[in-house]
Amino acid sequence: AHDPLTVFSFFLPHYVPGSGPIHSASLVAPEAQLLAMSPVVSALNGLFSLTKYGLLSCMHGFGVKPKDGCSRLKEGDFSRSSGKVSYEPARNSDTAAIIEELSTLLTAGRLSDTNKEEIIAQYKAREKEEGKEAALRLALQLMIATPEYRTSGVTRKAEDEARPQAASQPTCKAYKAVVFLMLQGGADSYNMLVPHSGCKDKDMYEEYKQA
Repeated sequence: AHDPLTVFSFFLPHYVPGSGPIHSASLVAPEAQLLAMSPVVSALNGLFSLTKYGLLSCMHGFGVKPKDGCSRLKEGDFSRSSGKVSYEPARNSDTAAIIEELSTLLTAGRLSDTNKEEIIAQYKAREKEEGKEAALRLALQLMIATPEYRTSGVTRKAEDEARPQAASQPTCKAYKAVVFLMLQGGADSYNMLVPHSGCKDKDMYEEYKQA
């Protein structure tokens, strides 16, 4: 789920997010490719799989494929996994206390009241239908899907509907580029820079020139 775009972790140097302040300012943000839709959804799928089935590759999970395969795998069955979420609430904890503790563990206590109330309601409904273990798994999945879990700052719900951003216009301002050269290997194309002079016993520049 978190694989980089290439084996060298390079990103497109001119990548611009589709909307937002970076797009409006005609700036680039290569590292923002990690927050593109595909990696975000893949990470969410992997975390959901971890919560429901444990650490394995089934249902887009993070682990390895179990020797018994993934067929007829049921939620809450961790017998084929190599690990699972081990959190258990304290005995006799009520629903509000459980969600509050999860908020502290997973969002540093930043879970909004609106999201907290929704998760509590869904927890109670699932607990009534399938029991506490199923309710806890659902609460973990809902918590993982919140903005508070995905960010490190304070989030707030926008009152206005999102509006499409107008296309940014290119600027003619001068800019400086930082060029990073990896001189200790890691390039499949053999030598990217050819020595021009100063080589003993072998003229690499002349060999490349002839080739």
